[in-house]
Amino acid sequence: MVYVIAITRDGRHRSLPSETIHFYTAGVAPRVVAYRETVSIPGDASSVTIACRMEMPGTTHKSVHFEWKKIHEKTSHYEKIGGDKYSFTNYISSHEHPRHYVSALQIKFLKLSDFGTYRCIATNDFGSSSADIRVIQRVLTSATPIPPEPPYICCQRLGIRSPCVAVCGSEFGKHAALRAESFINSHCEDEISKFLTCTTVGVDEGACCLRKKVPGICLPLCDGFQMNKLDTIPHACAVYTFSIFQCRMENADSRPATVSGLKAIPNSDGDLILRWDLTPRADMYHVYWKRKFSTTWELSSVVTTSKRIFGNAANDIDEIVVVASNSFGNAHPVRLIHNDDKWIASYHFQF
Repeated sequence: MVYVIAITRDGRHRSLPSETIHFYTAGVAPRVVAYRETVSIPGDASSVTIACRMEMPGTTHKSVHFEWKKIHEKTSHYEKIGGDKYSFTNYISSHEHPRHYVSALQIKFLKLSDFGTYRCIATNDFGSSSADIRVIQRVLTSATPIPPEPPYICCQRLGIRSPCVAVCGSEFGKHAALRAESFINSHCEDEISKFLTCTTVGVDEGACCLRKKVPGICLPLCDGFQMNKLDTIPHACAVYTFSIFQCRMENADSRPATVSGLKAIPNSDGDLILRWDLTPRADMYHVYWKRKFSTTWELSSVVTTSKRIFGNAANDIDEIVVVASNSFGNAHPVRLIHNDDKWIASYHFQF
């Protein structure tokens, strides 16, 4: 709606408004963004899922066409992809205004030539938009600035009922078991979302969830992104929790086991020597320690099963956490505390 008013130079007088003209916009071109602009995966992964999200403003929604292309390294031109190697999933993730669409591409039977840059293109009657996604090889999973909270403590904090809480492990170090049958046999389906909340650290299954048509509001349960802003689990996520659970299980057996046999041994120089058992599937270990009267964690990542901490560490450190890691993700943490001149295992973390 547009009308015109004339104003005198001194701004003291105005004319009457002109005749009103109404403009009607039937629709607009889509706006596309990548779910992840860079997707890093292990070199020995069997498949990868990449995705883009499209926002459609306005109230009139014409049909949208999605297309995926991959850049050819020699010609630098984008070429259309297709065939049994690729699976495409397109759906509406939100019917609110603006409406949101998702297009997910799963690339199977991965080989070296599949790494590179892909382009997602969305087109409707009013125009088109695109987003680029790079698929690169990930060597290792990075460490978080502070050690992750053990699932058992988180599950207790969220009030998962017994016997369902048993799937989170125990305060004595029993490993959390990611097994669907554990929930089914104990009729714990309604507690799945809480368990997923407690196991998001070091896990990113967001692309898999998009492939399974999980709405955006539930994605923090998949990728842990902005999980701290999710005070409660949205009711809309209830019907998707088992799909999220399935995504979590896809790579669960590829991630490392939890570290065992952790010991802290002081030497005559005042240094502290940490040793632990060789951990299945671990390529690296993230070692955290906290000094007495300090609130700051120090961190060192090592590839061996030992770590020497210098600087009177034997008398100055009272808390140690070790997390096994590989390119698929991180394991649950193990912790030692210094109490009465002894190092003992503890699962009551204080951050």
